[in-house]
Amino acid sequence: MTVRILCLHGMGSNAAIFAQQTAPFRSLLASDHEMVFLEAPNTCEPSPEVLGFYPGPYLCWYDTPTTAKVAAAHKFVLDYVERRGPFDGVIGFSQGAALAASILLHHQLKSPSTPPPFSFSVFLGSPIPFSHSLRYGIDTRKAFGARIVTPTVRPNCPNEVPKYLITDPAYLRGEEELRRLAREKLMKSRLEAAEYTHNTVVDDSDVETPQGSASPSSVSEFGDNNDAEDLPETFYQMFHHTCDEVRISIPSAHVYGRKDKWNLHSKDLVKLCERGSAETFEHGGGHEVPRGCAEEIADIVETVIASSLM
Repeated sequence: MTVRILCLHGMGSNAAIFAQQTAPFRSLLASDHEMVFLEAPNTCEPSPEVLGFYPGPYLCWYDTPTTAKVAAAHKFVLDYVERRGPFDGVIGFSQGAALAASILLHHQLKSPSTPPPFSFSVFLGSPIPFSHSLRYGIDTRKAFGARIVTPTVRPNCPNEVPKYLITDPAYLRGEEELRRLAREKLMKSRLEAAEYTHNTVVDDSDVETPQGSASPSSVSEFGDNNDAEDLPETFYQMFHHTCDEVRISIPSAHVYGRKDKWNLHSKDLVKLCERGSAETFEHGGGHEVPRGCAEEIADIVETVIASSLM
């Protein structure tokens, strides 16, 4: 019987890169395993782990985990599962792992009596997953620098991220920070274009500039309404075992590095799984799928596959 597994790559990566990263342990799995590598729909900067080693495009499931963008990522993956499934399991790395965990948690919340989209899961170097609903998770708007209009998203909702989970400033880039970076990038490209034009001999004697027209550098492609007050409020809801009772019920494998900045995130994800259903393996590396641990990873993957068949 063929075991079909959906594979979700990390942020700033792509399906081909993930296939190469997982090749060592995949070569040790049973021959009846079919791996299907799905490509994320959004472009982004390359992750530090792949920059200079793998060609693009560099993709992500979301550039920042707002409730709206997490919901869109859920829909993208679940629509694919509907079209190309069924899949027996899911393997995700980094953001792909967090997305898989979020999908499984939401299924357990919405339809606990129906079979989940996967019967086993493998989380490689996973950060904590985010919810697309205000009914769950920690309100992390403050951590992401989001404008807060609605004082509280629900009664008694915690709004402080545990300090040990704040490991990377880039992790907390919210919508407003991304817009600022995009504007800076646009201005830089325009300045470079203006410098090029200045250094190029051009006969502009016949070129007329209408009175009151603005120079290209003074016009924003993002419109004139860049004030946060003109934009809809964004929400960030981080699942966490301290405030959410839901647990992933299917067999799960958790692989993470001792030196990985997401190490404590990955360990907290284990606590979002039912006791006795989670297998863990901590390797000595960082945020990677370590080639030197291919046998150990293959063993833990086969273990959860076997558990799902019981």
